[in-house]
Amino acid sequence: SKIPLSQPPIPKQIILKETPDTMDIELPTGQMGVWFSGHTPVVVKSVQEDSVLAGQLPEGMGVTSLTIGKRVYKDIEDVNELASLLNNTSEEMDRVLHIIKPELYDDDLGTYTSCSTSSSLNSLEDTNGTESFT
Repeated sequence: SKIPLSQPPIPKQIILKETPDTMDIELPTGQMGVWFSGHTPVVVKSVQEDSVLAGQLPEGMGVTSLTIGKRVYKDIEDVNELASLLNNTSEEMDRVLHIIKPELYDDDLGTYTSCSTSSSLNSLEDTNGTESFT
């Protein structure tokens, strides 16, 4: 009989059901390998497999705030604002992303925009929305 080499991936819906309602994620310095989309709230669109945040930052979670040092940034309106905050503080150690499950969002996502922040790239590229990488 054949033995499977790996288990099939778990559907994202199941992963989110096992995720706490809210999470505080400590962010690394430098490039994070995370894509964000939407606005109010900005949502974690995807996390690269080789990212240090893979397995820690669930896709689909909404950003409620970002703490950098002793400053808390609430009401982050869109991916451009989040990308700017993350890019401009990419070498700071004390950064925490506060996220919430999709079913607890206050507002709908509105128009679709995607963004990924990049510590080495501060410019944003316009392609059917705004994109950049973190």
